[in-house]
Amino acid sequence: MTSVATVDALAAESRSAPMPVERLRHLAAAEDQDNGRITASVDALRAAGWLIRCLPLSLGGESLGAGGAVARASVRALSHIAEYSLPLARLLEGHVNALGLVCRWGTADLQSRVADQVRNGLLLGVWGADMETPVSLDAATNRLTGKKRYASGLGDVGQAVITARTDAGVQLCLVDVSDQERADVSPWQMNGMRASASGHYDFSNLAGDSVEPFGKPNVYQIEPWFHGGVWRIAAVQIGGVFGALELARDELRQLGRLDNDAQVARLAPILFRARAARELITTVASHVDEMRTPADPDTLMAESISTRLLTEEIGLDAISAVQRSIGLPLFESNSHVGRQCRDLATYLRQAAPDGLLQLAGRVALLGNESLSGRDYP
Repeated sequence: MTSVATVDALAAESRSAPMPVERLRHLAAAEDQDNGRITASVDALRAAGWLIRCLPLSLGGESLGAGGAVARASVRALSHIAEYSLPLARLLEGHVNALGLVCRWGTADLQSRVADQVRNGLLLGVWGADMETPVSLDAATNRLTGKKRYASGLGDVGQAVITARTDAGVQLCLVDVSDQERADVSPWQMNGMRASASGHYDFSNLAGDSVEPFGKPNVYQIEPWFHGGVWRIAAVQIGGVFGALELARDELRQLGRLDNDAQVARLAPILFRARAARELITTVASHVDEMRTPADPDTLMAESISTRLLTEEIGLDAISAVQRSIGLPLFESNSHVGRQCRDLATYLRQAAPDGLLQLAGRVALLGNESLSGRDYP
């Protein structure tokens, strides 16, 4: 098992590099064995300026992670980080998502304050999954009750955008989650995404300056930004596929088996599909965030969901192909390609794929638009 000292040493090395990706795979391997502690990778990303780059242009960033005119750079960035560390890419996607919600629904003052904090190193998250006792907000006292589960980045996320039930509907709140007495990573007993630092967070009796409601009730699920934003998840997933293929290629090359006909026939089709999927994700991202057709948000939402369903299919096929190509060594506890496949298999299991298929499929098939698409020469 890798010690905390080893992880910290790797993090110190990574801070000297202008881009952290060269070291992220080494950090990811160490953090996978370190009881979910991902601080070193977050520090590397922070030191390279990536958290600040996710701020919108109007607040001094590069809008990294947004769609529209920066769709290609955003998809490449999310997928590139995921090649090296899917848990870290998961946190980066959450940071982008939180910034989007704050900048879309928050006041100018809130946006300015959050931007200042991000420039000072703040990592944001979005925690939406409730436990048996859902998180609720008493509007009169500004006091929270309840718990969230599957909260990623515990100990590293400083503020989280959460959903809280109120008499008026679902309210977005920006909450200080730095109190680690409320965090519990012990329930996260997964085979993959171990380093995502996920678990439960208890919001009971949080109130005052620690809780800032923003936006009107029920804005969280407005389309095309709710389901329409899953193109970011698709970008992370397809990056995980590239990472698995890259690691498999490295191992097969070392074994002298890379040019075997069976290996080429097994892996090359996955690679080609992943490249095509990344281009589709880029196209969809440019549509969704730019809102070129604001009168038809359902079509944009369905397009985004379609990318998420496609990357799940490609990801599952990639895992199967890589497992067959590498064989038994992939299942060794210290296998890099095995870790990537475990992480990818876990991250592919996002919520309700059947429901997403029904939702997007009905929009695509029952509408009046051409089934071949909206864009023509």
